[in-house]
Amino acid sequence: MTGRKPDIIWLSLDRADNKYSSTSISMAKELSKSTRVFFINNPVTHFEVIGKRIRQKGQSYTSNFSLVDSDLSNFFVETPPTTLSINWLQKGTIHSSLLKFNNLLLFNFIQKVIKKHNIEEYIFVNVFNPFFSEVQRLGKAPLVSVYYSVDEIAHSPYLKKHGPWLEASIASNYDLIFTTSTALEQKFQRQTAKSFCLPNAADTALFSIKSDHTPKELEKIDKPIVIYTGHTDWRMDLDLMIEVIQKSSELQFLFVGPVSLPEER
Repeated sequence: MTGRKPDIIWLSLDRADNKYSSTSISMAKELSKSTRVFFINNPVTHFEVIGKRIRQKGQSYTSNFSLVDSDLSNFFVETPPTTLSINWLQKGTIHSSLLKFNNLLLFNFIQKVIKKHNIEEYIFVNVFNPFFSEVQRLGKAPLVSVYYSVDEIAHSPYLKKHGPWLEASIASNYDLIFTTSTALEQKFQRQTAKSFCLPNAADTALFSIKSDHTPKELEKIDKPIVIYTGHTDWRMDLDLMIEVIQKSSELQFLFVGPVSLPEER
């Protein structure tokens, strides 16, 4: 033991240059207040790079890190090399081989991060990214390896193709499994007793700011306002939400945040 707290290598499905924060980014930043955290951006694929360069006329894919606070001296963002786009492939030999290749690229990069920053003892955390889960490829083994499941992967439009079967092998490769709900905890407990619920939390101070100023967009609203902040996507019970709104004409509903829904909704 070195006498100082172990570093944390944090691999997430999110990226630090996302427009919106997330459980993963918020938790990693909070932990960096007490120890070094190396946030490994989810590798971009060649298709993503090409697509973004076309849209932005050649700008670098990782040009801005809007969610990294300048006062977080222990929070390091590391961006791996691009990987192959393989999610469209069917499960089989070709997909398996290319998946191993992608994992080799990423974990070789992490080895370089360990050497670059003189990381001696560390905890490895994988947040909901089963596509890069081959923790056994780490030459310098972590003190503890943790997988954090934040959603039911089988319901995600993008992740449901390969996510469920990849996640099924997680339990045997990681020391601990954390989940954001008891339902997810129970799912993993069928595979291992090392599964524990670590529910989401909120920094309530962010929502307690009082102001006498009313935004101009709301000045003409004369009803009580119900505000939802967050991502409106496949995790919402849309039918229930619509029914509540339709039956609550005395209220004004305000949604703040990104929307990722099929066009028909």
